[in-house]
Amino acid sequence: MRFRFILPAILVGALASCSTPSTPTGKGPVSFAGAKLRAAQFGSTLTIPTFETRPAQIEASIGRAIAEADAALDKVGKLKAGEVTFDNTIRALDDIGHRAMTVANRVYLLKETSQSAELRDAGTEGIKRFEAWSVGLDYREDVYRAVQAYADTQPQLEGERKKLFDETLRDYKRAGLHLAKAERDKVEALRKKLAGMTTDFRTNITNEKETVEFSGADLEGVPESFL
Repeated sequence: MRFRFILPAILVGALASCSTPSTPTGKGPVSFAGAKLRAAQFGSTLTIPTFETRPAQIEASIGRAIAEADAALDKVGKLKAGEVTFDNTIRALDDIGHRAMTVANRVYLLKETSQSAELRDAGTEGIKRFEAWSVGLDYREDVYRAVQAYADTQPQLEGERKKLFDETLRDYKRAGLHLAKAERDKVEALRKKLAGMTTDFRTNITNEKETVEFSGADLEGVPESFL
């Protein structure tokens, strides 16, 4: 499994536990209460997040998200071959990832947009911690055994279930689970290092204060709406 993380859309995703159109086609704006009702029609829940306001809260939120996810993953890892189903393996991993990512998305938004340097720095450290942990999930052999045990049943799936199942197995293969342990350990270490460097790179871009000046002639043809 792999949490898809650190994408530009993450800033939008942090505002709700799942996305639901707020304006139906051909109609005017919808209130938040109306949007929640529309989301419920699709089995989704729309919420407004409560953001952390102190560095210690960010650290606690990330730690709690990781601990809760680990506890849920332990249950998956303890499943025996005769106990595995789609719901308690593939779907369970997706649900665990969603809950953890809801917290991480919120912290990432603070990292990128907070006016407090302390909160931004705490957010950066929190995201580094979360990413390193997230990479390590691919290498939990107990969870992988449960997933593989379900795959060995050769389930006949369709639609969204088949897509999620196929992508879960694909991600494990990309992570190198088919390699010898020494090689897997090396891949895991490199991926964790890359994740930390990626966070630092994006943080440096956000913090950059360099300006570029243009004359009126340089901007000829640029739409007034942009200016």
